[in-house]
Amino acid sequence: MYKFLLTTFELGFSKQIYGIMSDNAKPGFWVSYISQFSKSVLYSLVKTVAFAIYDIVMLIVLYFSLSAVFDVPVLIPVIAMLIIIVFLTVRSSLFFAWLPYITVDKRNMFVAFGKSVILFFKNFAKVFSAYLIGWICMISLCVFLAIFTFGVALLIAVPVCSVFLSFLNMTLFYSSNGMRYYMDDKIFDINYI
Repeated sequence: MYKFLLTTFELGFSKQIYGIMSDNAKPGFWVSYISQFSKSVLYSLVKTVAFAIYDIVMLIVLYFSLSAVFDVPVLIPVIAMLIIIVFLTVRSSLFFAWLPYITVDKRNMFVAFGKSVILFFKNFAKVFSAYLIGWICMISLCVFLAIFTFGVALLIAVPVCSVFLSFLNMTLFYSSNGMRYYMDDKIFDINYI
């Protein structure tokens, strides 16, 4: 239920990221959220079910992989972490352009998912490597902060990682489709080059 409720905010947040990246528009979050509420609920329901199915498959593969190396108990945490990172990377990579296609191109949810998978396979190396590095950094950061703050810093780190993934989704979507970002002349002076 928590994941479902959290996912309902993604469409409104994605619209804000799109506004900033396309023409530096800054629509209010609540305006975006309320105007897209019915679409957000449907997206949240479909995404929660799709992720649940993917996660169940991941757990089954993880269980059988760990039972194969059960004779060497030292390898179990290492193998488990590698498999989890790879599965999180594949999941993020497969779904990376789903929400941007809904937000930017105003596609149907299911068409957007299909186009996201196609875009992933067209840009496999770039997308997979970006998410692999991202997940390794996020997991390392969260583990480091959890150890040294006795888990308290995770209250900040986990939402920050979620925001990072949202920006990474839109950035990879823009670069994979050859779209240009908004650049203000105060930020980027073309005459300087």
